[in-house]
Amino acid sequence: MRPKMTKAMLALSTVLGIGTATVGTADSSSYGYLPTKISVNGKQISTPKHITAPDPFAGANASKTAFLPIYYIDGALKDLGITANWDGHTMSLSVPSSIKVNYPSPPKALPLSSSVMAIEINGKIVTYAPKITYNDAGTTTATTFVPVFYLEKTFGYLGFNTSWDGTTWAVTGSTTGQTGQTYPDGWTAPVLTESWSPELSAHYEAGEFKLFQDELGFGDNGHWYSIPGQKYAITIGDSGVAGHGAEVQISFTMWGPDKYDPNWEPGVPDAYRIPVIAEQLFKFYFGNDWKTVWDYYNNNNIPDKFTANGRTCYSSYASATGQVILDVGYPASK
Repeated sequence: MRPKMTKAMLALSTVLGIGTATVGTADSSSYGYLPTKISVNGKQISTPKHITAPDPFAGANASKTAFLPIYYIDGALKDLGITANWDGHTMSLSVPSSIKVNYPSPPKALPLSSSVMAIEINGKIVTYAPKITYNDAGTTTATTFVPVFYLEKTFGYLGFNTSWDGTTWAVTGSTTGQTGQTYPDGWTAPVLTESWSPELSAHYEAGEFKLFQDELGFGDNGHWYSIPGQKYAITIGDSGVAGHGAEVQISFTMWGPDKYDPNWEPGVPDAYRIPVIAEQLFKFYFGNDWKTVWDYYNNNNIPDKFTANGRTCYSSYASATGQVILDVGYPASK
């Protein structure tokens, strides 16, 4: 977890102290670098180099095992919505409440040193691990390597599955299991695990909204969301149908009300789910401005034109279908 920096900045790495050696110096032993791939749910995140060495926690006669540079583990964690920090002794993971952590019994305390580190989740130490400080492949910058075994233990506590075949370290599962509130009728609100990116946008321009299908429960490759009594409660169209040169078009046939509100009057009982799903869509496209857009809809006071998260958006009403249509513009940087 060192910052992404140019090689001209590498001399600053020990000052910045993220993922680089902040105590001690690089191991005087010599290790060969081996090819590595790190993937999350089938998506390749990085291709660093790993090293092999005996695990000192496994005894004097331990065979060699793989050590991965923890800087590159940061990419996998980010892809899962987890923030990591490294201070040279402890890898601290900040895990959102949407991820259920299966904390183990507290491990036996070990003194942290140039060869021993701790891994903690939300401030609780879940394991100690041996570490090796050695140059990151292709640089003269010392970074920290940790055995795959201890990383797999940690990811297991987070509910993720991992595998290691000697070259590829793969993390799978649990993205759709990262959920929000469970309502009295048993429905659990889904939570998107990815943020908007140009790569995802390219898929959406081609009419592929698979992320929304896999994680939010949309149908037809992510084009519509249905509830009992309203099949096309939310529809999503690509840039081919969006107006105003927009990236995507989101249309709502209904919005609420919340049947768990004391003033609720029966209509379509599950309509309360629409604002919940809309929150995830708005977070995806509008980032920190999502609540402003959500309030427009929830208060039934939607401007004809507005800007959120650098996107110029247009709203309209289609009387023929009864849909409120939102054309979401491209980010200002596109």
